[in-house]
Amino acid sequence: MAARLATRSAFFLVLAALVVIALVALLRGGDLQAACTEAKDLRDARLLTASRQLYLEVRNADDNEGCAIDGLKDVAHRERVRDLALMRARAYRRAAQLKRSEPLRGARRTAYFRALRSYITALRRDSQAAGATAALRKLVSGQLGPASLPGFERRCALGTRLTKAGLLPEANAVYATALRSGKRPAALTNRGCRSGLKLLRQRRAHALQAWREGQAAERLGDDDAARSSYIDALQLDSSLASAAAGRIRVGSHSVDSGVAHAIGTKVSEWSEWVKGAAGWVGDRPAAVVVGATALAALALAALWLFYWLISRRQLRGLRRTLTWWPLRRFTETTADVAPVPSGDGMSSVLVGVLLVPSTAGNYGPDVQPPPQDILGEAAKGVVAQLPQLAGLAAVLTAARRLVPRRRFAVRGELIPKGPRGVGLAVHISDWRGRRTQSKTFWKDQWAPGAADDDQAKYHLAEAAGWWVRARLDA
Repeated sequence: MAARLATRSAFFLVLAALVVIALVALLRGGDLQAACTEAKDLRDARLLTASRQLYLEVRNADDNEGCAIDGLKDVAHRERVRDLALMRARAYRRAAQLKRSEPLRGARRTAYFRALRSYITALRRDSQAAGATAALRKLVSGQLGPASLPGFERRCALGTRLTKAGLLPEANAVYATALRSGKRPAALTNRGCRSGLKLLRQRRAHALQAWREGQAAERLGDDDAARSSYIDALQLDSSLASAAAGRIRVGSHSVDSGVAHAIGTKVSEWSEWVKGAAGWVGDRPAAVVVGATALAALALAALWLFYWLISRRQLRGLRRTLTWWPLRRFTETTADVAPVPSGDGMSSVLVGVLLVPSTAGNYGPDVQPPPQDILGEAAKGVVAQLPQLAGLAAVLTAARRLVPRRRFAVRGELIPKGPRGVGLAVHISDWRGRRTQSKTFWKDQWAPGAADDDQAKYHLAEAAGWWVRARLDA
């Protein structure tokens, strides 16, 4: 019995695994490409940590995926450039020795602008480089405005460079110090801050537009579109905290989401079909009930014939083999033992005897405890949500109660002490509640003579258990 159950369980597990593997093999290709596309967008948006993590997930899912291999190489190259630029920037920033009240001159001025350029180089590769943004803002805000026209033009050029790097708050601070100086370049020279400010406003407006589109898509449940919009917003403005929070909220594209998406699509389609069927049933309730009753009568006749055949003693071996769902209802013997009044512990003795695993050649059946009707409870929950199916549900409930099953109820009654000592009357009822057999066990026949009344009860319960086992197969 145990070997057969293990073999059957292994078969179903292997079958389920093969189905899942087949679905993953068919749907993972598209998932990997979508994940690679997102990783590339993250890399272009200068989010190297998130890009590397997603590339690693793709590579772990498929070692031979070319986009992950090439993408990781590119990310590693950008990280090396970032790290070298950060080291240069920190060295030059220390050399500049910034002081708020002193203007930059000579070597300190050269170190200051080299530090700025190095930080911009690092942040152009990785907008989340550790400490780079704070250090750059300190450099930008640490000096007075330009005192000459060439200094004004250089400050405007620096603001344009920061804008193109997506560092809009820093660029805005640079433009502010330049404009406060009051310097004005010659007309039509295109050396002022006008073009840079226009570019900053455009990038900021486009970033906010992409963020709003991401919010709208997220509210509609379209995570893919929301994710793409948030990344576009961060590519234009790396300081847009609301876009960064939105991207984290929707998460990254899963390399295995195709399976869940396909199952969800099928469930949605099935639910739509159920709604349509419920509407059709609501328009024709009488016809549906009559048709369901006719079909149920034919099905019940076939099931009763099968139950009569499989219950023959000559087919005991075949019945023990056909214990697969849904044949289990007709082939697997189950017994429900009711508590024995005033006989504490006697019910457990009965159950213990009934559930002893039968061996080859043993006369007793394979008795199991009654299972819970999970399928029936789930069906009731579904029907409860569809009032149109009330008539059909009544027919199905009545039909299920008429379907035969190998389920028995065992009830014991303790008989007070009499001429033959204490006794135990045991009754066996079938699945319809009809009493099929009864027997009374007395102390003088089934218990040792030296046993007192309390000990005799358990001897009677054990004898009754073996008698019930034999009768359940009769």
